[in-house]
Parts: sequence; structure tokens; C-alpha cells
Amino acid sequence: SGSQLVTGSDDHTVKLWEDGDCVSTLYFKSPVMSVSWHTEEVGKILIGQKSGVISLYNSVALQPIMSLDCGLTPLLSLDWSEANSLQVSAVVSSELVMFDMSSPAQ
Repeated sequence: SGSQLVTGSDDHTVKLWEDGDCVSTLYFKSPVMSVSWHTEEVGKILIGQKSGVISLYNSVALQPIMSLDCGLTPLLSLDWSEANSLQVSAVVSSELVMFDMSSPAQ
């Protein structure tokens, strides 16, 4: 709605804020290094943990949709591809890791 903000923290949490108030907190096993709203489907959020785990969450239901493991640490940053909304890229250690969310098993 434009008044929502999502933050990730070293305290292993992701917080959803609305109009300046924290309305939800999600807990993870590792520090949260990066979060990113989907540019076309605003109900989807990518969450990147330092451990190399990338989680896709539904921001309305606050439920996980899927998780991916980069196989490396530490995850430093992640984002959706601007050219293809089904692709995700992450910087992990000194590597660029890319995933196609339409076939995450690859």
C-alpha cells in the first residue's frame, strides 16, 4: 500500500512496519543480511540470511513459499532480476549465485 516497510537485522529477525509501527516479526536461524520486495507481485518478499539460505515469503499471510540454499556463506546481498521477475541473484562470499524460481530444483 506504500506505507509498508520491511527490515532485516543481525538479531535474526525480519520486521514488517506499517505507518511507523511494527506489526509483525519473523524469526530466522541466522542474521538477516538482505530483504527485497518483488517489483511486480508486492505480496512476495525475498529474505537472505548470512548462512546462505534465501527464503521467499508471502508478506500478507507471513508464510514461507519456498527456501533455497546457496551452498556458500556468508550471503551479503540479494535481489530480484529486473529483466526476469522469476530470477534471483545473490552475492555470497565472493561468488554471484543465480536462481530461476520457476524451477528451483536446478
